Amino acid sequence: MSIVAHLEELRRRLWWVAVVALVGFALAIAFYHPIFKVLLVPAHGLLSPNTTPIVTSPTEFMGATITVAIVAGLVLALPFLVYQIILFVAPAVSAKNQALMLLAMPIILLLFAGGVAMGYFLVLPIMFRFLLTYGNGLVTPMIRISDYLNLLVILLAGIGLAFETPLVMYLLAKLRVISYKGFMRFQKWMIFLSFVVGAIFDPSPNPFDQIVVAGTIIALYQIGVLLAWLVRPRETSASRLAPSSASR
Repeated sequence: MSIVAHLEELRRRLWWVAVVALVGFALAIAFYHPIFKVLLVPAHGLLSPNTTPIVTSPTEFMGATITVAIVAGLVLALPFLVYQIILFVAPAVSAKNQALMLLAMPIILLLFAGGVAMGYFLVLPIMFRFLLTYGNGLVTPMIRISDYLNLLVILLAGIGLAFETPLVMYLLAKLRVISYKGFMRFQKWMIFLSFVVGAIFDPSPNPFDQIVVAGTIIALYQIGVLLAWLVRPRETSASRLAPSSASR
């Protein structure tokens, strides 16, 4: 296929991804009330004196609803996007690597879902309880819905993507792109970058949630190093004997 034909195929696949995202957007707009109820659970009862978040302008809640709908559409389209990418690149790789990509697809989605679930049920409730009760008796929380949702989405997306780290490292090691030794050499820089990513995901001056994100990334990176070590090329008996034979 020519480059133009490849681009046309990619455009067609991305068009169907956009259609799925649009359907998710419309569904989220239609069912915004139960969706917001679910999103407010991690900080239940902590956002203001009457337990619910506040708005400070007439259009703020409408803007928050549109933001949530966009994110919902992207989340709904994510499995379809991964599938379309695999179909697009499959003809350019071997049958063995095609099977590896198809196997990786459900694992990618499960890891992302696992990261989001961990953030929703474990990390965010602890984080919000700490942050919103830290100044009890000195300050009264009055959290805007837009601020809460921005932080919620950023942290859930960050933790979900961070959970993909071991799989990406495993695939790179399996395809012989980089070995576990290369990952280990990069380890000290990864620790530094983890805190940079934590600061990007949450630019607030409070370091607590940044440490949560950075610590999760570091732990997942160590799991990835272990997986890369497990799939390292095994040295055969012939290769071990070759140097000694050459010396004789």
